[in-house]
Parts: sequence; structure tokens; C-alpha cells
Amino acid sequence: MKKVNSLLFDRSSVVVYFSDEYLHVQVKGKARLNIPLKNFPRLERATVEQRERFTLNACGGIHWAEIDEDINIEALYAGAIRDMTHRK
Repeated sequence: MKKVNSLLFDRSSVVVYFSDEYLHVQVKGKARLNIPLKNFPRLERATVEQRERFTLNACGGIHWAEIDEDINIEALYAGAIRDMTHRK
């Protein structure tokens, strides 16, 4: 589990961690989100070590440089990132 601080979230902490099939994200004071890794093929294919090497960027996103993946935390909470496994 990695904890990072973000000014975007009023200096609250953001916790990001993984289980076998899910990406878990929680901003202090908000519900924990459990998003299937299958929604993010790059994360799904990444090794455990690659998944753990992320940074929180200035725009409120989680960034994995090694696998070229970016996820916006506010979009996750707004429901803008949904199950994308059936897209064409």
C-alpha cells in the first residue's frame, strides 16, 4: 500500500493499492473505490512491482511512467471511468 499527499484534495491523503483483480483507491473522507483491473489493460498486464511504482501528478491523477498509464482520481469518483471491457 502506498500513501501519497495531494494538494488537489485539500492536503488529504490518497491511498492506492491492489489486490489480485482490483485497483483500490481512497481519498480521505470518501468511500474506497474498487475498480476491476480488467478496466485498465496496462495495469492488468503489469507486474506487481510495476503497479507499485506510481506517482500522484499535479493534475490529480495516478501515473505509472513505466507502463505509460494515467488515471484521473476525480474522474473515478465522478463515475466517468466505468467498465470499459466491452468497448468496441
